[in-house]
Amino acid sequence: ESAIILVAHDISPADAIQFKQHHFAAFITDVGGATSHTAILARSLNIPSIVALQRARDLINNCELIIVDGTLGVVIVNPSKEILAEYELRQNQWALEQQKLKRIKSTKAVTMCGMHIELQANIEGPEDVDAVKASGATGIGLYRTEFLFMNKREMPDEEAQAVMRQWTSFETSMPNVVVVRCEFESQRATEDRWGPAVARPQEVPACYFTRNFRDVRSYLGKNDWTKESVPPGPPWGKANPPRKSMAFFEENGQGVAVFSPCSTKAWNFGPHAHGASNEPTAGPCMHVAPLDMVKLGPKSIYRFRYWIVVGNQDKVAEQLDALWDAHAEERAEFIAGAD
Repeated sequence: ESAIILVAHDISPADAIQFKQHHFAAFITDVGGATSHTAILARSLNIPSIVALQRARDLINNCELIIVDGTLGVVIVNPSKEILAEYELRQNQWALEQQKLKRIKSTKAVTMCGMHIELQANIEGPEDVDAVKASGATGIGLYRTEFLFMNKREMPDEEAQAVMRQWTSFETSMPNVVVVRCEFESQRATEDRWGPAVARPQEVPACYFTRNFRDVRSYLGKNDWTKESVPPGPPWGKANPPRKSMAFFEENGQGVAVFSPCSTKAWNFGPHAHGASNEPTAGPCMHVAPLDMVKLGPKSIYRFRYWIVVGNQDKVAEQLDALWDAHAEERAEFIAGAD
């Protein structure tokens, strides 16, 4: 398998994590983005990958010789002897560089001004700990706990410490408006190791729309809008829509808006990754997240509602005005548990 290059329309993060067991040489996908979870996983596994090639699966045939240059983002199909020899030389040089790095892995990371830098590793499962120790890392920076139950037929039997419930319906007399009611219940034990509750930002909610909804606007009321613009993130841009609503429009004038009267802080928003896409599973997307500040301690409950509005600019504005008149004073409900 070490000489096999996988060519697919798309690869999910759950599929990518299985590459640890299969040791593919590289992979290529038609969709995706450089900052997608799959691409990040590929980098962490040292697997060369190129995403968003659009028609790779149609143009590349089985058993063809392929070079995947993940550094330059280049795919070469049926390379000449000269090009093949050049890339074999590059492979050998890369292997030598890796050997040199191993010699200094135990050297303390200290800047010229004397600041100590702690190197920690991202892991997807307990089996990664040996590789962390071998690399010289001093600890775990990110533990992807979702991989404990992904690719398993049943959920883990450990008792859940939090429950998120959600109910969705159409707003009365508004067929193009969906209202979403959310309830988060913390079931943490009062004496657990996480310590006392701390006030932190809570997304109410976090939404990801396809990248073709690129015209971003904050709503001011009476069909008056403010255009918002920010480079691709994260970090995200910040907005303070006075009527607790932002909308994202396509070039044809159709759009989708979020109305979140429970938000009390600045909204996060902006494009994620580069490039345009109307594919829901692709990496490029538009992000928006109204924020509230809440202190979720053990045994606490947090409830909130938000609304999704679709239509052209005039229709979206009409419905947002009606929602503002009816729900402008609505706030999240918080039932405190133990601190």
